[in-house]
Amino acid sequence: MKNFLFILIFILIFCGGAFAQLDKNSSCPTIDVVSPAGITQPGETATFTANLGKEAEKLNLEYKWTISGGEILKDKEL
Repeated sequence: MKNFLFILIFILIFCGGAFAQLDKNSSCPTIDVVSPAGITQPGETATFTANLGKEAEKLNLEYKWTISGGEILKDKEL
């Protein structure tokens, strides 16, 4: 009986903690980075694009592209 109560309490605490993590009104924006498929060969250009969700329109977001072992040819806002 004690084991049953212990397991039941453990399950209730675990479930309560899991539901506490859900926040449907989160202010975190959706960010989607699109990259080339496969490996870009040396000397070729790879284009990466960051797409922000609608919730990001309300925020004053900034981001900075950084790389190592290459060169950023163009960094612009569309």
